[in-house]
Amino acid sequence: MLLVKILTLIISFNNLNGDKASESHRSRHRRSIPSPSDAKLVLDKHNEFRSIIGSEGEEPIPSNMRVMTWDDGLAVTSLRYAKNCVWGHSKLGERKTKIWNKENGENLWAATGDLADNFDPVRPVQVWFDEYVDYDFHNHTCTPKKKCGHYTQIVWANSYKLGCAWNLCPILRAEGQVMEGAMYMVCQYAPGGNVLGENLYKIGERCADCGSKDTCPDDALCRKFMNKMFKTICYEICFTDNEKRDIIFPLDNNADIIASALVGVVLVLVGSGIVGYYWYTHYADKSSMLIAWRKRRRVSSVVDIDYNKNGLRNSRAVTEKNGNAQSDAVDNSTTPPTDEKGKDSLPTE
Repeated sequence: MLLVKILTLIISFNNLNGDKASESHRSRHRRSIPSPSDAKLVLDKHNEFRSIIGSEGEEPIPSNMRVMTWDDGLAVTSLRYAKNCVWGHSKLGERKTKIWNKENGENLWAATGDLADNFDPVRPVQVWFDEYVDYDFHNHTCTPKKKCGHYTQIVWANSYKLGCAWNLCPILRAEGQVMEGAMYMVCQYAPGGNVLGENLYKIGERCADCGSKDTCPDDALCRKFMNKMFKTICYEICFTDNEKRDIIFPLDNNADIIASALVGVVLVLVGSGIVGYYWYTHYADKSSMLIAWRKRRRVSSVVDIDYNKNGLRNSRAVTEKNGNAQSDAVDNSTTPPTDEKGKDSLPTE
């Protein structure tokens, strides 16, 4: 069994480190939400673009860009729509989840041929982001006959939840055309962006306009950050229900790990002290009585023993009272009483 587990770990490690072709054929064509590794690829690409926007001067630098986190609910609604194999945006009601039940955003991508056969979920995100060259940030406009809505949704500062899925469609009907063997990818965003007349984000130094409870560990994206060891201390009282969904608990460096270990030791010591105090106040007297009783047992067990005329062991510490022998020591005999014929005596009814 141990050998099987080791081999499984080795195979999984190899898949995560470059066996993209086999993973593509094995899992990226199945009709389900993305695997954790594929979801991470898509999510990381979104956050990469959100963190570098404005670095080359083509757009202003954002001061309130939030980090995106994955949402399985949005992935489910994305997959449900991708299975329809109909090109065009879904209705707003079809994008709602139990948690994100308002107007969520959506990006679509489809391709056939080699792009479908060797599908890479990062490619659509790159195609969407490349629309930035046709977008005018200050005028909120796009170059005539060009598309920019995918790009603007990716970098919409307050869209911080992402869920994507893809489906291989035998036939995809797109704008009067019929695409055979098309890979259809759908990503949905919450809260939805692309609000008419609003800027994509605030302008300023990176993270200058993060929320009061946010941190900016990478100097690029606002995020609610807590050390894992402090979760039980502050998590329930410091944040609202909506904020709790966005908190991540990374350990970024050795100092953080050491701090976590020290906090853990302190919590263990405090817990041990509480348990010890409770035991002392509730069970110390009972424990003392038990120890005294055991001492009396040990004293009685070492009393010198002799045998009576019937062969039964008796303690020498015996007193006579009213003709009946009474002992203050426990009879430790292991020899069962016998009758006159030497047979074991049986209890009577």
